[in-house]
Amino acid sequence: MTATYEPTRTERLVRERRRARRPGRTRVRWVVRVVSVVAFLGTWEIVANRVSPLFLPAPTAILEGMVDGVRTGELTRAAGVSLETFAVGFLISAAIGVPVGLAMGRSRVVEHTLDSFVYALYVVPTMAFVPLLVLWFGIGTVSKLIIVVSVAVFPIIINTYVGAKNVGPSMVDIGRSMSAGRWKNFSSIVVPASLPFILAGLRLAIGRALSGVVVGELFTAISGLGGLLMTYSNLLRTQLAFGPVVVLMVLGIGFTALLRFVESRVVAWKETERHSDEP
Repeated sequence: MTATYEPTRTERLVRERRRARRPGRTRVRWVVRVVSVVAFLGTWEIVANRVSPLFLPAPTAILEGMVDGVRTGELTRAAGVSLETFAVGFLISAAIGVPVGLAMGRSRVVEHTLDSFVYALYVVPTMAFVPLLVLWFGIGTVSKLIIVVSVAVFPIIINTYVGAKNVGPSMVDIGRSMSAGRWKNFSSIVVPASLPFILAGLRLAIGRALSGVVVGELFTAISGLGGLLMTYSNLLRTQLAFGPVVVLMVLGIGFTALLRFVESRVVAWKETERHSDEP
């Protein structure tokens, strides 16, 4: 006979209180976020009205410039070019980073072969490679994509590697005891257990990929949001130069929020565990 654990009355009351508090805590978080953003923008507006717009344009002026950029199509076209570079570079980074990280985490031979190179390349500033990339691949799309991949792939590799390596032997032994083959064990136990780390690496890679897009557009091909930023800066049109920066910021926040949503659905057990740990 199998014993079934029944939670005590106290445990049930604690869980019910936590569930009741959750909506209230969520509302408080959003109120704090909105108030902080409004306070920041209000302070910025006040300060900007006291200094030259060449150095610090007001948020309202930046918004007007962005509306004009959308109306003329200049800002939307640039955003489309940057989005395409970001999407292709990010997908390539994920396609390389996840398998390499999993291989490093589960194979000591692969780990000892690659870990020194991965960490060495991770800490080298991307700007150091830009002149060489221009020399090797010229000014164009290929150089931009290589820059994006070179900055985005390493957080994915390292986080995936840590997640796969931290899968406990006991979990793998459970799969073996159920006559699961090596591939079944890997796909059913190792990969799901590594998912929180993989998604964390992908979230980190979003910001780095967007930075890589801007660097590539500034130094290898004057195009997209980076090219627009350089053009406006050279013309001393600070009000318009902030537009591409705001768009990049919104894209980064949006993609990160999307990945968090995916994580809450795909790794539901992790979300439940996080809420159960809250007081």
